Amino acid sequence: MNDSSRDTIYTVEEHPMSFVELLDVILNRGDFKSIFANEVKDYSERAELPHKRQIVWDYFFHSNYEQVGKAEETLANKLQLAADRYISDKNRNYDNAIALCCQNFDRKINNIVNKQKKVNKMCLSSGAVVIFILVCVNLTPNLLKYLPLLPAIVISAVVLSILSIHFVLTSRASKYKIDELRKLKALEADKLSAERSNDIADIHKQCKSVKAILFKEIALLRRMIPDKPKDEEIINIIKEDAKKIRAYAMERMALTIINEQVDDFMPSDEFPPFCEPALLQHEAPDILNSSSKEHLEAMQRMNNGEDVYVVNYYKYILPSQHQLCVYSTFYNHITDNMYGEFTDSFCIQDFVSFSTRTQSQNITLRGEKILLANAMIISMSLTSGEKIVFNIRNEDFRRNIAEIDFRQEMQHLTQRNQELNNKLSKIIAEDETSTLVDEIKRELKVAEQKQVELLKKDIPVSINSTLENVVRFLRKQLKEHKS
Repeated sequence: MNDSSRDTIYTVEEHPMSFVELLDVILNRGDFKSIFANEVKDYSERAELPHKRQIVWDYFFHSNYEQVGKAEETLANKLQLAADRYISDKNRNYDNAIALCCQNFDRKINNIVNKQKKVNKMCLSSGAVVIFILVCVNLTPNLLKYLPLLPAIVISAVVLSILSIHFVLTSRASKYKIDELRKLKALEADKLSAERSNDIADIHKQCKSVKAILFKEIALLRRMIPDKPKDEEIINIIKEDAKKIRAYAMERMALTIINEQVDDFMPSDEFPPFCEPALLQHEAPDILNSSSKEHLEAMQRMNNGEDVYVVNYYKYILPSQHQLCVYSTFYNHITDNMYGEFTDSFCIQDFVSFSTRTQSQNITLRGEKILLANAMIISMSLTSGEKIVFNIRNEDFRRNIAEIDFRQEMQHLTQRNQELNNKLSKIIAEDETSTLVDEIKRELKVAEQKQVELLKKDIPVSINSTLENVVRFLRKQLKEHKS
């Protein structure tokens, strides 16, 4: 099944699918791996990454894996609703069939009753006529000379006897037919009721069986989810990336040295770069604000409270004997791509000042706008009026980032706990032996543990001492070279 058809199934509510159609969709779904890829946001991107980059993706976007099984749960809910509609339609059809059956039998019974009423009227009318004649004969002696008494009495008795026998026979026949029809009516109604019970039981059984398949599928999909990488793994990868960037930066900066021996360009191996979040910079490349926006805003707080980012801004400022070499780039640790590279060298004597200042700045993190009242900016001014400017993290930034991260994560975990508890209650009510029960309990335990860990996290507010050392080193180098 292609993605578009899946989206149609899950999102178009104005044309709900029938129970039979949903059964066909569920039982003919693709393999687990392709379903897993479709359930996780941007998983297709992750699947195409090299192993090391997949680790980084898993660290920053691990919450995306919570989408696993959501479509299956949606299908299960829709299947139950479709089954309820189907059962309601079945009940209505059976009610109509039973009512029609009863109407047919009632009509036949009424016909027999009406016929019997006609016979009864005929017999009563005929008997009344005979009796009337006998009374008239008895009261009018003159008639006796015209109508012999004995034959009249005999004829009347015979007629009354015939009428009585006919009345009794037809009444018994009608009663027998009515009783038989009523028995048949009850049998047919019972037969339809039994068919109704069997059909509805089959629907419930089929629904339960297919939902069990879905729940099993959810459990299988969730077992495919990798564990979130440890902080140490990410730090090591970021350090390796930083070394690679530094080596490349050294090559690029060496090419910018003019009229100076490359051997004189010997910065300390311990000299670190400025490594700051790309989202904090004023002039990030447009591509990062469009195709890579989700990466640009992706961040995680480690257990020690430090924040790490997918896209960082690396800036090397290294002095040679007479020049100051500058290299900067935006680097995406997931895609292993560099953006907006800048390399140049400046005469040290042209530098006027190296300063820091603060100003207000708006940034967006995880879709939420943040106003930094005191964003810190490092600025290097040249005699030409040109400036080298970039932003670094400070107390205001760290506090804001930590607070929004705490609030969003706590809200997310609280909502997740509520969803899992509701799901657990529903599944236990339907089938407490479901394999999904243990899976959800495990997820609940993990979510609760995350909440505890989140509450223990500190909010670091001091500027990283490494940055202070870099600033101090640059000031010292510029002072020495200009003296």
